[in-house]
Amino acid sequence: MTDDRPEDRPDHPDADDRPSRALLARRVVGFDEALQKRMATSTERLPFGSVRVTPDLPLVYSLSGMHIDRPVALSELRAAVDRWMGDLPNQSVWTTRAEVAWSLGGAMTEDGWTLSRVVFMVHDRTTEPTVSPLGFRTVDAEDYAVFTRPFVLEEEWGSPPVAEQMVRRDARLQARMDARFVLAPDDDAGCHVYRHGTTAQVEAVGVLTESRGRGLGAGLMAAAMRECADAETVFLIADADGWPKDWYARLGFGKVATGWEWNRKRDAADATAEG
Repeated sequence: MTDDRPEDRPDHPDADDRPSRALLARRVVGFDEALQKRMATSTERLPFGSVRVTPDLPLVYSLSGMHIDRPVALSELRAAVDRWMGDLPNQSVWTTRAEVAWSLGGAMTEDGWTLSRVVFMVHDRTTEPTVSPLGFRTVDAEDYAVFTRPFVLEEEWGSPPVAEQMVRRDARLQARMDARFVLAPDDDAGCHVYRHGTTAQVEAVGVLTESRGRGLGAGLMAAAMRECADAETVFLIADADGWPKDWYARLGFGKVATGWEWNRKRDAADATAEG
């Protein structure tokens, strides 16, 4: 999806009725940062950003990490990682600042970090779902475990300990914020929806391998959008280099921001949770 869609031009009839791309970017990036801090056991402000740590769920790497919001010397970053995340099996460093990404990229790779890019995509609020959400239902975190466990175990990074920690993560989400869990009729597809104020995020969209190719993903997104019907801004985060971002674009989502994340495993024998 490119950044020069017709509806983004100032002369488009709807241009004056929508928030600017810069405003949307700040809104959704801020929503994601606030969610991650709320989920963490502890957070600490750093001279160049912040760090959040969740030692009770060490296999869910997204719950512990360092966010960089201004340029930092590599030596200072190394010292901070060793201090705050040295004991964690999975380490994560994250930024939405392009200048930070470019300044650290090569050196981080040399230090054994793996870089990935994501895009923040906001729904245009006009594109309608392509299928009906009939039969899809919203459940609590405990009932959603019927999907979480098999889905995690199908993944390359999955294992029984990781699956159990992901189930505990879902319970934590439900306890700490307005988190909703959407299930397909046969429990073989699911996703999360997070709400706060007028903003909503669709997250963790997945379909079990044996059920793919049956349109469950489209039904899941229709059900998720039903949960977001009264939200002003609906967004999701997708892999910048994966095919799903193009599928989301066809569903009405457009890119507003980019994120860069470096991950490193302290021990190759430890499983890593994607979530």
